[in-house]
Amino acid sequence: MDIFSLWSKALEVIKVQDPQYYEPITKGIFPKTWEQGIFTIILTTSDQPWILGWFKAVYQKKLESIITSLIGQPTTIQVISDDKKEECIEKSDSPIKENTTSAPFPEKTTDFVSQEKVPDFMKTVTSGEYNHVPLPSIHDKIKNKSTLSSDNLFDNQTKATESEILSEQVTIDPQFTFDTFIHGPSNELAFRAARSVAEAAVLGKTDRRTNPLFIYGPSGLGKTHLLHAICNYIHEQAPALNVLFVTSETFLNHLIRSIETSSMEQFRRRYRHVDYFLMDDVQLFSGKNSSQVEVFNTFNVLFDNKKHIILTSDRTPQDIEKLEDRIKTRFSSGLIAPIEPPDYEMCSVILLKKAENDNILLPEEVVNYIAGHIHTNVRELNGAYNKLVSNAILTKQEITLENTKELLRDIIPFDKKKELNMDFITDVVCQYYGISKSSVLSKSRPKKIVTPRQMAMYFCRQELNESYPNIRDFFKRKDHTTVMYACERVDEDLKTKPAIKEDYDKIKKILESR
Repeated sequence: MDIFSLWSKALEVIKVQDPQYYEPITKGIFPKTWEQGIFTIILTTSDQPWILGWFKAVYQKKLESIITSLIGQPTTIQVISDDKKEECIEKSDSPIKENTTSAPFPEKTTDFVSQEKVPDFMKTVTSGEYNHVPLPSIHDKIKNKSTLSSDNLFDNQTKATESEILSEQVTIDPQFTFDTFIHGPSNELAFRAARSVAEAAVLGKTDRRTNPLFIYGPSGLGKTHLLHAICNYIHEQAPALNVLFVTSETFLNHLIRSIETSSMEQFRRRYRHVDYFLMDDVQLFSGKNSSQVEVFNTFNVLFDNKKHIILTSDRTPQDIEKLEDRIKTRFSSGLIAPIEPPDYEMCSVILLKKAENDNILLPEEVVNYIAGHIHTNVRELNGAYNKLVSNAILTKQEITLENTKELLRDIIPFDKKKELNMDFITDVVCQYYGISKSSVLSKSRPKKIVTPRQMAMYFCRQELNESYPNIRDFFKRKDHTTVMYACERVDEDLKTKPAIKEDYDKIKKILESR
């Protein structure tokens, strides 16, 4: 068992046995080392100045007992205070000292174990000199023009460990803005929510309905682009605000380094005193129990002070395995916005928009070919486009369908022309409409898959001249009359509905360019 796993188990015991102490302990105590029967912890006193005296007088012996029972051997707690950097070793067999004026509890701790009664912890720590100073509001920062300075997310701020954190935060790409983000049905909610959160910077308020904003979806679909767009918007519209954008990996590395160097106070000051907190790929916290405690507490401080929290992941909070339920609940408490793979139309728009910005002539058949084959990953789509355009510029050749196929053969293999069959036709139709093949072949009949299913049946009949019974069996229908009706319906729609005719023409081009 490593030190972090041991500490996580100790916290679980504390949560059950002494729930009134769980929150201050998780906020103010961190494990540092564990060797030769000595368990060293760091106490941070910035937010809880009373915790050192209280812990030594009230809870040190109890914690030694908990850890001893977990590992099965006598353990001594060694305490390091992050403000004085003093090491205070209290032997397990030493008597518990009487409480002093430095601790927030006047009772003698010798009565604590026998009576099993504790004072009202929250009332004690929130009175008098222990009150926590609230963070300044975003509105006050914008209102007070004298506070405007050049210090923002693009500049170095503070010193020492905080400067180190800043140097490792994500470098904002000025090209990733809301204007350059192509949005459509597959990502519209995430786009609108991200823009709304960014615009709140100018208004100086937080909308609880979108805080936190949790954007999820497979890799390469634009989640990180939206985070950059939020940062760019705030930098332009409200430069006085303090914005921090990091990856979860960076957060974890800083946390470990801060524990090792006894600099948790600086770590917390940097991560908790911001107006906008953006973190990419939070699914990486899965299974990292001790780190989840700090994530939870950081989230609570920011949320309670009405700061903006924007997170991304490749899955929903509930689908992140080995993530504490309380963190899943926090992540899910605002707006969860999905980003799904783009459909054929959106891929075409992305390619044409990039070509327009680069003043490149991209033939229609090339757009159809690329969009018809690369449709699950925007990053891969951009990579194919960049490869194509770079080659055209360097070789001074026109972009044609023939040289596109040759150049992108490592991305879109074409050694053998794909056989035109019902399976392939269904794949193409599903890719065009941005739906799963399993849904089209299922027995369900939601409205969004009716047209794609009928279109696939129609192409199987027209292009392959398959019999109605064969098509019925492939699409798992009960009666071949269902297939007959679908083909008749599409045939009629092609004459009366321009949108259906347009879909048909584009799908046919994709099939022909296979």
